[in-house]
Amino acid sequence: MDSIGTSDPSLTRSPTQRIPVKIANAVGGGLGRLGLGRPRPDAGSLCREAVRRTGLHDFGDESFREPLEVLLGSMHREAHLHPVGRRLMRKQIVGRLGARLQMQAYWTRRPQVLESEITRPLFILGLPRTGTTLLFYLLAQDPAHRWLSNWEAQSPIPRKSTADHRRHRAIQSNRLLNWLAPDLERKHAFAADNPAECIHLQLMTFESENFPFIIDLPTYRTWLYGRNRVAGYRHYRSQLQVLQDQRRGERWLLKTPFHIFSLDALLSVFPDACVVHVHRDPLETLPSTCSLQATFRDLYADRIDCARLGKDALEHFAYGIDRCLDARASAAADHFHDVHYRGLLHDPMAAVDGIYRRFGFRLTEEARTRMQAYLANNPQHKHGAHRYSLDDFGLDAQAVTARFKRYNEEFQVPLGRNGHSA
Repeated sequence: MDSIGTSDPSLTRSPTQRIPVKIANAVGGGLGRLGLGRPRPDAGSLCREAVRRTGLHDFGDESFREPLEVLLGSMHREAHLHPVGRRLMRKQIVGRLGARLQMQAYWTRRPQVLESEITRPLFILGLPRTGTTLLFYLLAQDPAHRWLSNWEAQSPIPRKSTADHRRHRAIQSNRLLNWLAPDLERKHAFAADNPAECIHLQLMTFESENFPFIIDLPTYRTWLYGRNRVAGYRHYRSQLQVLQDQRRGERWLLKTPFHIFSLDALLSVFPDACVVHVHRDPLETLPSTCSLQATFRDLYADRIDCARLGKDALEHFAYGIDRCLDARASAAADHFHDVHYRGLLHDPMAAVDGIYRRFGFRLTEEARTRMQAYLANNPQHKHGAHRYSLDDFGLDAQAVTARFKRYNEEFQVPLGRNGHSA
């Protein structure tokens, strides 16, 4: 699905950047015009760099190569990356290739982990900006839940030959991220010890909606729509088996809004999954999502076309929620529990109680106390209010409501405040 419609020039802007980043981009751009820049990366050179960095050679299943090639082609033709953005993307891709090599080495060394059971994992999904993070952090207070930490997501496997510095590296990485994007913390806070979205694990397959979220990749996004995602979810499940071999829990607690695009594959690989679907008025979620995307794209792109971003996001996430609804219609109802954003904010513990009752989980007094303490210590807007509007991204309220009509009617989503406040 290509980008749709025409752009409003008044909504196209240069990225918000720190002065050292502007200088680096100016120098890098000048070198590029002189033909002295770094050559365009290809899958082969990036794989060789990952091999050199890790000292490992076996990538295992070669299914990642096609999505990586599509990603790189789309990135080169369509993403309009500035020099620092190209460097950041290269580092991210090489890092995920290195993690894939380490994961394969672990499976080779301990093949028995692939026989371990993953029983009734609890997934949180929904459109972005629906309260999934609040619910995720709240449920993570239960000691019974095994979740992915931010430092673990960045480096799932410790290096055997050295001390485990993964947490320290994550602290440094998050510090750099928050410096590069000072507006990010108000929209989505990152910290080394926070629970992390499991989308990080799916980056190793290079089949991930995260890539077209942070940079403009229409060709890759369209290719991903037609991809059978079951093999990618099997790889993701095998990673979870490795992680629980390092530290177990009573059940996995996993979250990313992007599961809406491949719920059918998720249920195929996790047939006893418990799924919490969080709902909020798209008139609020969509401009909030676009605002977060624009902040990420400042890190990478030489221009931000906010009108095109808005139109693409509208079609992309409406398509994703339609796929989610189709998958739900074909699955047993006992997989699912629905939570509404307004109810979650009004009484978070009532929402938690509903989830535990629905799936027959036991909420201990220790877990309840820890959740209540988390709520007391983390009020809404702790890092500042997030302001956004439909107009910022050239979006029309009637068009958004019409495109999400099926979703709104099916789940009786309460209307918000027309997307004009946090």
